[in-house]
Amino acid sequence: MVNATEGFCDVFILGPSSILHKDIMKYQNIKTIFGTIFKKHDHQVLDIISEGYGTRYFQPLGKKVYL
Repeated sequence: MVNATEGFCDVFILGPSSILHKDIMKYQNIKTIFGTIFKKHDHQVLDIISEGYGTRYFQPLGKKVYL
């Protein structure tokens, strides 16, 4: 999707499943990535997702971050 912009716009990535790695910034036009991190080995998030619940239910267990 980023490659489809052909350099004509700024790209901001948003969501709890955003890739939070500095190498993602190598893609053209990505300006900022907003995502969520969770405690290591915290299985509550996976339990919530496996029960069919979405972001609004597991978001309080994480911390919002950006690169």
